[in-house]
Amino acid sequence: MKPTPTTCKAPTARKATISKKDVLIFAPVLASELKDMLLQWVSDVKGAGFDNIILVFNGPGAEIACRALRKEVSSSIRIDWLSGPSSIGSCQTIVTQLFLQSNLRLLVRIDADLQFSVSDIERLLNPFAGTGRSDVVIAQRDEASVGGRMRFLGNALLRLFGQLFGIFADPNCGLYVLNRKAAAVLCRVPLPVYPEPRMLTTFRQASLTVTTRVVPILPRRTGRSSIKNFLHGIKVFIGSILEMTSWDSL
Repeated sequence: MKPTPTTCKAPTARKATISKKDVLIFAPVLASELKDMLLQWVSDVKGAGFDNIILVFNGPGAEIACRALRKEVSSSIRIDWLSGPSSIGSCQTIVTQLFLQSNLRLLVRIDADLQFSVSDIERLLNPFAGTGRSDVVIAQRDEASVGGRMRFLGNALLRLFGQLFGIFADPNCGLYVLNRKAAAVLCRVPLPVYPEPRMLTTFRQASLTVTTRVVPILPRRTGRSSIKNFLHGIKVFIGSILEMTSWDSL
């Protein structure tokens, strides 16, 4: 009697994933931001399964705002403030140093103004798993429907300039992810008030792998933009271009 032939199936490869326990979520926060908005942000992040969370208050009244929020949230969430002159750049530097002192794999910066859905973070984590891994992933904001015509045009022009100079990524986006290699590079440079353009140039000069993912931006539910008017927007636009074209970080 002949044996019945059998078919040997190759084992199914498991898709590489990033554990949320290996991720640090960070948000720089102005002291003037509304507490209800920040509580909603914390709830969204915790609800998405992230446990390592840091908020850093800066600006006048940072200590008072920090202490008030601490009373409302779990003690497992780290909430700090920067005294004296401070900015988004100084918040980023402090948290990047704390991240490198930990054993976590990825650092996520996501603004706490609720214009980014926390659920989109996972899309930015995927390029760090498997082969061809990224060092930096930056959200590319799709804001045509909510950002206003001038803001949409300004960001489109910035991306065009970025492409011309080899830095094709949203240069002022408040949602991005860094691995430990990128974080170590970032700690070697001083960061300005709006750090993102200088960060992009630094990553390019360090030959890091930077990729992007298109992410929808949501209507602002509360709070206000740090870009207060048209002239301030022009100033940020020009400053971003200068940072991308002239900064020598290494």
